[in-house]
Amino acid sequence: MRGIPRRMKRKHHGHRTPQLKWKLMMWVAVIKMMMTLVTVTINQDNWYRLNISV
Repeated sequence: MRGIPRRMKRKHHGHRTPQLKWKLMMWVAVIKMMMTLVTVTINQDNWYRLNISV
């Protein structure tokens, strides 16, 4: 990911739409990452249980 220029943020106080867009994109990416991690961990646990039971 490319670093967001902070100088631009301070200069443009009136423009909030790009900031909101960036925040939304970041949140979506973070949530997706978390969901994938959770699903992978749960799947791993299930596989371990299945292997142990079998």
